[in-house]
Amino acid sequence: MQFSLMERMWFADFDDDEAEAKAAESLAATVGKLRGVLPVPAVAAKLVSMVNDEDYKSSDVADLISTDAGLSSRLLQVINSPSYSLRNECRSISHAVVLLGPKGVREIAIALSLLGIFDDKTGFGKAILDHSALVGGLAQILSTRSEVLKDVDVYCCALLHDIGKLLMLQADESYVSILKEVDGPDQAHEKERERFGFDHAVLAGHVLSEWNIPEPLPTAIAWHHKPQRAYEAKDQTTALVAVIRFADRLAYELPDTELSMEELLGTLVMDPAAEYLGLSHADLQELWVDLVDLCSSDHQILAA
Repeated sequence: MQFSLMERMWFADFDDDEAEAKAAESLAATVGKLRGVLPVPAVAAKLVSMVNDEDYKSSDVADLISTDAGLSSRLLQVINSPSYSLRNECRSISHAVVLLGPKGVREIAIALSLLGIFDDKTGFGKAILDHSALVGGLAQILSTRSEVLKDVDVYCCALLHDIGKLLMLQADESYVSILKEVDGPDQAHEKERERFGFDHAVLAGHVLSEWNIPEPLPTAIAWHHKPQRAYEAKDQTTALVAVIRFADRLAYELPDTELSMEELLGTLVMDPAAEYLGLSHADLQELWVDLVDLCSSDHQILAA
């Protein structure tokens, strides 16, 4: 069996060709099953097509998003959330385009559209969406202090980082048994590999590529549980993986920590992701109130 360079990179941690082939076949079967039941929303598909259209106008983005009332409402909720710390309330999509630029608004709208296509029959979908919203917000706050995250679609990528879990849940409700065992980052993907031969991150990378979501998002999401690969790349993918991993850690640790601020800061600043992003003790200390406040707030911005 021949694999593309991207597949070789995604499956490089398997010990032999047989294990790699098994993982690829299992993944292909799951992607094939999902392809028929999860069409990309029309607005999202049109927004994606704008990536390669140099002639589109800012007003085109605003007009298209405004045709979907639910999406418009969720997008304004995101932009007016503490993650963006706007001085004045943003009241329209056209105003949002002025504040964030057409590209920034388009990327957030695409992410929100894709996350809105899942049925939640188990109740675990909402928990995944709430966690995704929190990680997205934390990543956005962190991005304000990191030079390597300039001009990178941080919020969009962080918001979609666990879309693979939603895909797996959609394909097989027995996946709930894995979710019940997870209470921290880097736990689910190990159990997924044992049971399925691949994990939610790799699945998401493949499906996002199938949906024509432009790089570096598919690769960054595919790699967010394999940071050693991303750190070898030393590019935008690395920066996205680093901020997703650090925000994910904060999302789990900040709400339930028994450590003092200084004790937790002492461990966080030594995290490889923080080091790569250039986040110093002083940076995290200055962001601390915003990060803690976000973790204690309600995260339902993805609800219809």
